[in-house]
Amino acid sequence: MTEPVTFFVFASPEKFTGIQEQELLHSMNEFLKNWKSHGVPVRAKTNIEYGHFLTVEILPGSEIPGGCSKDELFRKILEIEKNFNLKLLDRRYFFVYDTIQENITVTTRDGFSKMLKENQKSLKIFETHTTKIEDWRKNPIPFEKSYLVNLI
Repeated sequence: MTEPVTFFVFASPEKFTGIQEQELLHSMNEFLKNWKSHGVPVRAKTNIEYGHFLTVEILPGSEIPGGCSKDELFRKILEIEKNFNLKLLDRRYFFVYDTIQENITVTTRDGFSKMLKENQKSLKIFETHTTKIEDWRKNPIPFEKSYLVNLI
């Protein structure tokens, strides 16, 4: 049996502006106030991290969202994408943290391959597919310890 999803990351290739961050958090907090799974409230919190990531964390002891409640969350994210002109569900981007430059670069697979050839030692990545807060807190991680090592 697989472990329940208790953490969601919605990654934007464009860095959020300060106003976008405020509006995104307000919109998500309003949604989370009424979010339920099988009629039971789901206690969760949302955050903006590193200027690119909208996160939703299911709080310990809360009802775990089932399929229909996850669908509601993703419909909300689709609504946000449309209203804010964002790409939060497009998984083709790599979020790379360069420890030398101390910045995040957003790139595609081809761009990431090129970055690796030029500077593999200092590259760390954000694993945006994680489903647990503990795993997310390890970000950014060295490329050689990431799941991408087997893909590139």
